[in-house]
Amino acid sequence: ILARSNKKAIVYADEVTHELKVSENKLRTTINSMRDILITIDNSNKILSFNKAAELALGFKEIEVIGKNISLLPDPNIESGEGVENHYLNVKNKRSYEEKKIINVLNKEGGLLPIDLTFTKASSGSVNYYIALIRDLSNELKVEKALETSEALLDTAVNASSTGFAILNLNCEFIELNKSICSWLGYEKHNLIGKNVK
Repeated sequence: ILARSNKKAIVYADEVTHELKVSENKLRTTINSMRDILITIDNSNKILSFNKAAELALGFKEIEVIGKNISLLPDPNIESGEGVENHYLNVKNKRSYEEKKIINVLNKEGGLLPIDLTFTKASSGSVNYYIALIRDLSNELKVEKALETSEALLDTAVNASSTGFAILNLNCEFIELNKSICSWLGYEKHNLIGKNVK
């Protein structure tokens, strides 16, 4: 009877171990499929996990950073106290659950990486840890810069044109005019903004 009980316990332990491994593999696959960077840090500032997006954006392999201090991540803002480690320590020392900030960090090769950084306190039983969710803003900033450039070029073209241009709101009030239409109407721009076209 005792031998049968031990055998059942061993089979049950093997099944539970297998289920845990499958669950862990699913979780790791999910985390590594994320487009955003996910880094977990323990109470002693050591990196616990570093997903594939972190490897790609920051240039470090997971094996290089696991167990290392978060200060390993190069920080161009260290003097101003606005970097990853300082922001992490700021969150760690507060009661608040989550803090979010947009900062710049350096990747392994020294390239500047604008990021949206969110640190969250978490716990598993009595063990506290911290989750850094980082979104790379590089592409968004490139698009924003291109849009600003396009708007500036359009503004220059409209204002340099000999054709009169005006933009009206739904109430038929001037909200933008170029020099040509102001000259044609015989008014300064500031005298027409907000006035009804009638």
